[in-house]
Amino acid sequence: RRHTRYPLVTGVQTCALPIYTTSWASPGWPTQGDDTGAGSILQAVLQQSTLPVDFGAVASARDMLDGYKIGAFIQQPIGPLEWISSALLPLLPVSVLTGPSGWRVVPIPIAPTRADCQGVLEAGDGRPAVVRVGAAKKIGRDEVVNDLALRYSLDTLSNAPSATARVGSEGHPTTFSRLSEQLYGRRVYSAETVAVYDESTAYKVLLWRSAAFAFSRDAATYSASQAWAGTQPGLIWLSDSRLQVDVAAWIERVSLTSDGRTEMDLIWWRQ
Repeated sequence: RRHTRYPLVTGVQTCALPIYTTSWASPGWPTQGDDTGAGSILQAVLQQSTLPVDFGAVASARDMLDGYKIGAFIQQPIGPLEWISSALLPLLPVSVLTGPSGWRVVPIPIAPTRADCQGVLEAGDGRPAVVRVGAAKKIGRDEVVNDLALRYSLDTLSNAPSATARVGSEGHPTTFSRLSEQLYGRRVYSAETVAVYDESTAYKVLLWRSAAFAFSRDAATYSASQAWAGTQPGLIWLSDSRLQVDVAAWIERVSLTSDGRTEMDLIWWRQ
């Protein structure tokens, strides 16, 4: 399908001049970059910021994120993190977190492996070094979705999206969406974006969301020795024999207690 050859305006800029446009910008629009990968755009926006940024982490995530094609004309003054939070994060399998080296980009794979995690946290019988604090609980049931639609590809004449991608019972069903609908009934998600013009990207966005939000999540707090104090929010492999859990988990918070222990709030997906 041929796309309209006009820049999609996201109204984003961190300096006085346009710093990024897509390769298909119309004549008369200044072009300083011809990549449309989300990783490249994310890096370009962060480079305009005065905030401390871990560009090593940004570079390691760039190739994966460049598989998502984003149309952006960066023109209006706005804080980089504000734009990233509003325009990119809702679309991408990534989180932007703070760390010792500054703001960092952490990809969130659909099916993370141990290699994607920063370490292995072992708890349960015969593992006294790591202790679960209280019971695990279910969260996120109200966030479950299994019938998803994304309106995209802005028509500049009507100023409205011209295409719709669908995943689930009303579109392209997946294993996640089928199982989710059997467990929870039909749960609808509908969104609209001016930043996506590419069909494959629209479906990538929905496929990741279909996997990430198909089921409720488990959450628990773990207490470990001070050796874990340097752990950062992000992915960790959790092995808890009492919960019969051996999965990738997401560390939401790390804190030190008054007795020198390291507490970590974890969430993980388990059907």
